[in-house]
Amino acid sequence: MISILMNGSLKIRQAGKNAVTNYLISTGWELKKQEADTNDDVDIVASKNSTVVIIKVQAAVLPEEPKNLSDAIMKELIDKAYKIGAKAYEAKVILDDELNPKKINFKKLK
Repeated sequence: MISILMNGSLKIRQAGKNAVTNYLISTGWELKKQEADTNDDVDIVASKNSTVVIIKVQAAVLPEEPKNLSDAIMKELIDKAYKIGAKAYEAKVILDDELNPKKINFKKLK
């Protein structure tokens, strides 16, 4: 638990991004790009067959819950997805106290 507290939010975000990336790869998605925005949130762009998705990853350690995306961030992600012909999603990752993923919830943004 002490390692989480040292630069914790960065480690939590990285663990969340890794969990989503590993899930996508294991289910046949090809990663196109991963980029951090000004808030250090990560957008993942992936494709499978002719479908392209852009995913904003939010992560938290139990008993906390990942934060909801603000309306402004949702709109920005939807606009970014539209420009590249993708579908916009958020991924909420719940981690245990060792930063192992317990649950990933994907939600399509409209």
